[in-house]
Amino acid sequence: MDKKTIITFSLIGGAIIALAVFLFFQSPGSGVNLAELEGKITYYYRDDCPHCQNILNFIEENKISEKVGFTKKELSTDAASSREFLAVVKKCGIAAEEAGVPLVYADGQCFLGEPKVMELFKKKAGISQ
Repeated sequence: MDKKTIITFSLIGGAIIALAVFLFFQSPGSGVNLAELEGKITYYYRDDCPHCQNILNFIEENKISEKVGFTKKELSTDAASSREFLAVVKKCGIAAEEAGVPLVYADGQCFLGEPKVMELFKKKAGISQ
């Protein structure tokens, strides 16, 4: 291949990658109805997250599921939950580089990180700090 052909393919490839990244970051809210989450508590986690495991252990040990109604959504295996998570993060104004798990969406707010999630579950379950 000559130099002109290589440059042309490189530009086309770069444009395709840029478009894919753009579409990826534009699509989190598509097909996601955040209104369905209002009045509910949703816990987003990943199985490979040690902080998430601490929260899940706390939930189990303190029978939080019996005291607080909430939905658990594992992100690494569920694309729909991942899209919903990205829409929630966007709604809460969390920058993409700061988004992560554990995260709870409740009362129209995001609670990000183990301490804030733990505090929320304690409060909702009536567990004194």
